[in-house]
Amino acid sequence: MAFLLLSNKVFLGLFIVALSGFSDVLRGNKPKRKMEIKCDWVLSAVKLGIERVKIYCIHTVQLVCGSDKKTYKNQCTFCQETEHLHYGVEPVHFGEC
Repeated sequence: MAFLLLSNKVFLGLFIVALSGFSDVLRGNKPKRKMEIKCDWVLSAVKLGIERVKIYCIHTVQLVCGSDKKTYKNQCTFCQETEHLHYGVEPVHFGEC
């Protein structure tokens, strides 16, 4: 009887873990992280010509998915391309959309 109760609790625990998205990790899929980009800082650093930021903007590939369902090369590209849009495009997660 005790074994049956324990196995039910283990099954329930594994079921909850699977529902929480952990199953993606077990399958080898990277979990998508929520993100925040401080575009005002990025754009001002680009305009000031800060060398590290310029190198990042040109050479780094760290895909960003925007709320417009478009994939951007990196945070810098996201900020530059969405700077003048009148509707608020927000970063959704790292990686392809």
